[in-house]
Amino acid sequence: MPWDITDIPANELRYRPRPIIQSYSAYTPSLQELNRKHFLGKQAPSYLVMNAQSIDERNPPDLDYPFLEAIASKYQIIGTVSKGSLILKHNNSNKASARAPKWRETRLQLIGDEEQGFNPMRERWSQLPTQLSEGSRFSLELKPSLWRRLQTIAFKASPLMMAVKFDDGQICTYRVFETTSRKIPLYPFVENNKSLNNALAALQGSPIDKPDLGRKPMAIRLVGSMSAQGLQSGELIIGQPRF
Repeated sequence: MPWDITDIPANELRYRPRPIIQSYSAYTPSLQELNRKHFLGKQAPSYLVMNAQSIDERNPPDLDYPFLEAIASKYQIIGTVSKGSLILKHNNSNKASARAPKWRETRLQLIGDEEQGFNPMRERWSQLPTQLSEGSRFSLELKPSLWRRLQTIAFKASPLMMAVKFDDGQICTYRVFETTSRKIPLYPFVENNKSLNNALAALQGSPIDKPDLGRKPMAIRLVGSMSAQGLQSGELIIGQPRF
């Protein structure tokens, strides 16, 4: 049992875990779908404890993101506990807690950095829309080369890295995965429990004060050339909600 959920049996609480208990273990779309359906089905727990954490430089927090929209549709945040984790309550009805948004998509090409012989690589950024709606998300569609597919079969392939440039001038680099980088919150960008709270509220169409939105992503790039990353092509899909 993961150490950070031992408070549940220690306090004699009834525990009904999702199929894939730890988010970083949901590393395929089918495993992510198991978790998503769990929170939409009859076995969904009445209460939910969520905590934003990261591991191995992955995009923080390390959540299987598609299930966040299921949670936003069925749960309401009712408070936090002493360690900062969010407490959510199921609405106990067949109706959604909030009206589901309609999504407007923008597709941007990811071309990777440009190799320049012995000189440093030229960074090539994909600029995000200047007007990002609250609750915006992004997905990566990455097509691996034959060499990378063979690497994955034979042994562990080198990690793919993505850099995000924010409006405060900072650039952060995260590890991403070809198969599961879908529906990741973009604005607010989830970095801790407070921004996770705001991301869920935005998915429910709740207004958020601008100071609470946190820093805004401005551009995204794949770190390294496409050939060095073992990719044939890549697309960045920006989804903006309309309620």
